[in-house]
Amino acid sequence: MDTAVCNHIKNLFFTALLAISTSPLANDETALGIATYNKGEFHEARKLFLAQSKKGDAYATFWLGVTQWETGERFQAGDTFLRAAEMGDPWAMYMLVPRDGNPCRYLGWPCDMSWKEKAIAGWEILAEQGDAKAQFAVTKVGQPWWEYIPFYRLFRYHQLLETGMEQNTYGAYYRYMGKFGKFISQYEFDYMLRSAEKGYAPSLSGIGFSQHPSIKGQELAWLQKSLDTGFPTAASALCTMYIVGREGFPVNLEKAFYYSVVHEVLNKGRDECKVFTQESVTDELGLIVVDSEGKSVKRDLISKERQEELRKEAEAYAET
Repeated sequence: MDTAVCNHIKNLFFTALLAISTSPLANDETALGIATYNKGEFHEARKLFLAQSKKGDAYATFWLGVTQWETGERFQAGDTFLRAAEMGDPWAMYMLVPRDGNPCRYLGWPCDMSWKEKAIAGWEILAEQGDAKAQFAVTKVGQPWWEYIPFYRLFRYHQLLETGMEQNTYGAYYRYMGKFGKFISQYEFDYMLRSAEKGYAPSLSGIGFSQHPSIKGQELAWLQKSLDTGFPTAASALCTMYIVGREGFPVNLEKAFYYSVVHEVLNKGRDECKVFTQESVTDELGLIVVDSEGKSVKRDLISKERQEELRKEAEAYAET
């Protein structure tokens, strides 16, 4: 699938996919399904959501649609979202709102603009009950009155962030930092640190990338902690840093290759961190040497045998 389309779909699923824990809407079996989904075990998650959907669980039905997208059942996902929306799930309702890049048109999903107001109304009910994801959704899709009051909106976003922290949902963080991050670098780091202590993998990686003075020399350890949770972005980041080099991460193609394999396994091969294991041979003038057939002569930067060793090590780590 085209990367831009994939990223847009993830944006459509916004809050649901940013949370590492479950919504208050989820019963135990649906919560297990979400945890299974977050591990990348989509077919197993689908079975769990389908069983709960058949029992009339609207939130499980929404997640069934999300999982069908991942398992390639993209036409069917639209009908599943419609069922969930008709059962009263606001997240499914919003999936059926036509907008730029939405699959409504090119996949023929049963979309309608009327679902937007219904989704917001559903989120507002959940927000009043203290659901942090719903509170965030209202700010993302609509424009609450307090967004127009400069100092008060900071206070309200702080409230939303802290409520989200208590519920292990962090969608509001990204919107908040996008709006105000340049003014609150210390708050950003403190928030990442607290959420990392709760096991939130993106924050573990974020700290590794932060270049904050307090973690100087510990960057690799933080990224490794994130990777140990099964977070594929951490593997991609480590791969890239060992390709291009950075303070604390000198260029090392063997390490880059190792992490590229870890990323490949964790991310189910959906994208890759490309590591070039050969380079063209050049002569004393810097010109590329070619063979009798006019093809450039290559030399290995990592031997085939070493690549095989690294691949086995990386696969063994990623599968534990």
